[in-house]
Amino acid sequence: RKVLEECQRLDADFTVSDFLEGAKAAFEMLITAYREGDRETLKMLLSKELFENFDKAITAEEKENKRTQGTV
Repeated sequence: RKVLEECQRLDADFTVSDFLEGAKAAFEMLITAYREGDRETLKMLLSKELFENFDKAITAEEKENKRTQGTV
């Protein structure tokens, strides 16, 4: 709760509902990019370390032929 209050103090336009809506949209983008094997979008959304983990998972699925036309 203190973090949310601090966000509101620093940004008068900050709302919890907008934050949650943005988080949901980012999560959906992440899941879609993973399903499609879209490494460029994943690079944009993730830290270097997390991207490397996602990239390894996609590569492993590709090697095992678990990906068909960009989907899992």
